[in-house]
Amino acid sequence: MDREHTQGTSSPKSEATKQLLSEISYQLFKEQGFEQVGVRDIAAKAGMTTGAFYYYFKSKADILNHHAKMRARWLFHQVPGMLEGLSPLEKIRQFLGSYLCEVFLDEGWELCESRMFARYYDKWESSGLASTIRLYCEEAKEQGLLIPDCDVDQMASDLVLACRGVEYDWCLRHGGYDIHQRMFRLVDMVLSHYTKA
Repeated sequence: MDREHTQGTSSPKSEATKQLLSEISYQLFKEQGFEQVGVRDIAAKAGMTTGAFYYYFKSKADILNHHAKMRARWLFHQVPGMLEGLSPLEKIRQFLGSYLCEVFLDEGWELCESRMFARYYDKWESSGLASTIRLYCEEAKEQGLLIPDCDVDQMASDLVLACRGVEYDWCLRHGGYDIHQRMFRLVDMVLSHYTKA
């Protein structure tokens, strides 16, 4: 059977094994660093062969993709419900300054950096982030909170750029500052450019 076809498939037992392997891998990445951990290390810690590892994942970067998809499910499907009742601008602030930063903190700066630069990492979650932020920008425009000629696509793009910049800088500085505080400050700067005085 083709490896591409078998990965990510099947029974609850297979999914549980994949999840366990993913958790073991992620823990090793956090403890030893992404580059220092090999597939053999992961397989040994999980008590399986490297062939069994490749049944579930194509590469170490594939594990990062798996975790990104799990985080995305939470971030894009559950968090918006937690923000109900807030103004659209506060939704943007909390989504980026609180919840997205929690994802980065949970990873830690070293793994966050490895994820950003992994060769086969699927960066699709950036489009999900832009779509979610764009919805909040559109809501803010409909409520008359933005300047009249505001381009919500540009606004969403600027917000995503600011948050990616904070993520990158936080990694470069080895997590040496409060990422929530910095994210809120940069998000507020972008919002001030697009909101009515």
